[in-house]
Amino acid sequence: MTGMLLLRGGLVLDPDPMRGFAAADVLIDGERVAAVGPGLTRPDGAEVRDLAGGLVMPGLINAHAHSPYLANISLVDEEPLELWSLANGAGRGAAPTELGLWARLSAAEMLLGGVTSVVDMVRLETAAADEGLDAIAEGYVEAGIRAAIAPVVADLRLEDTIPLATSGNPIPIARLEDQLELVGRFHARWHGRAGRIAAQVGPSGPQRCSDPLYAGCVALARRLGTRLHTHALETAPQREQAQRRWGRPMLEHLAELDLLGSETVLAHLVWPTPGEIELVARAGAMVVHNPASNRALGSGRMPLPELLRAGARVALGTDAASCNDGLSMFEAMKWAAILHRPFTPDWHDWPHPTRMLQLATAGGAAALGRDDLGVVAPGRLADLVVLDRDDLAFVPPNDLARQTVMRGHPGLVRDVLVGGQTVVRDRRLVTLDVPALVEQARTVAQRDPNPSGSDQRSRPEIEEMLLRPWGGQRPRDASGGEEPQRRQPP
Repeated sequence: MTGMLLLRGGLVLDPDPMRGFAAADVLIDGERVAAVGPGLTRPDGAEVRDLAGGLVMPGLINAHAHSPYLANISLVDEEPLELWSLANGAGRGAAPTELGLWARLSAAEMLLGGVTSVVDMVRLETAAADEGLDAIAEGYVEAGIRAAIAPVVADLRLEDTIPLATSGNPIPIARLEDQLELVGRFHARWHGRAGRIAAQVGPSGPQRCSDPLYAGCVALARRLGTRLHTHALETAPQREQAQRRWGRPMLEHLAELDLLGSETVLAHLVWPTPGEIELVARAGAMVVHNPASNRALGSGRMPLPELLRAGARVALGTDAASCNDGLSMFEAMKWAAILHRPFTPDWHDWPHPTRMLQLATAGGAAALGRDDLGVVAPGRLADLVVLDRDDLAFVPPNDLARQTVMRGHPGLVRDVLVGGQTVVRDRRLVTLDVPALVEQARTVAQRDPNPSGSDQRSRPEIEEMLLRPWGGQRPRDASGGEEPQRRQPP
């Protein structure tokens, strides 16, 4: 618990970002905002911080990430998700100390980039999964970031998660009870701890789970009153697999079994049918748009304009750093604002840049299941970011909110507070020894220059499946082009 802090002389973002920034002070009492307005009186004993015209906005919320995959940045070829996943097993069998390292480094990058909350989906395939999850949570607490951690569960083989030649009902390879017990134990240990950590339920995706496991995850999330965070319809093969497996679209299958509700958060949702879009909106489910990773992996384009028009609730995320090559929510906001324009003939439906600022703040709060984050207002938690108004991104200052999205970058971030506690001051992270973490990461990388450790025996079958639309061969092969040499790990 902190004392009282008066942020004076700044411009504060309105709860409706379309109204932009206005001159105002912010009084923080403990972990919450006590007052917002021009010329606030300094209470006795309150610290005063002169912002000198700095821009005050809610902390950005990264609603979908995977901290262990930080280990694999720039180690994987440019490949579609189904192949990329084979080389991205980083962290699944890592020691707890390494998992804690990647969580701390991820938190450092995000906090310095104005992110005050993150949803971290963590898949561990080790007997020490409990210890690994604890190490990640401890890393986030030390960093001072707010984190919702979703232990990822799945019980189907990789070969059963994409439409290969096999057919019929997938055969589970893991005990349902073991999967759910892992999540329940983590929730019991960490949910609400330190005022920073929440536990969510994280089925990898309906395509990676048997129906009984997925139903168990939904029941657990509803019983615990927490969010169910899952991947859904990220690629075209996933949509094809759903049709083969259930004889109908994936979300129609979930809805028919009462497994799609307001607790559901669907990451990616690149390939929904129009009917599935309506189902999401009616169910009150959340969708997390990860525009940069969707394009980097060639997965496609989430139909953001259509989802917003249907009334669906949307947040923004970066996805794993190793498929996005970064954790910048400024990048996510700009991608979300401009990506859809060539695919949306009616420019009146183009997502407005300033609305993307709302998706990255209030939208992210909804993905966390929080109604006390996402805006700067009395009674809300003081998760705040101060941007440098003197940066060239705001020259000339025509529309500061729009410029935050269209010209924004992590270098704008001057100060960051989480729950009233200063974690970044004058662009320096005060909670972690970043140089020491960097040196530790270098040592780990030298010891294991290719940390994926994934079994790639399924690669030929997956390549064949991905090439079906091209007649079984790469388009450049069919036209006589040369196959480029594959990169080798350093």
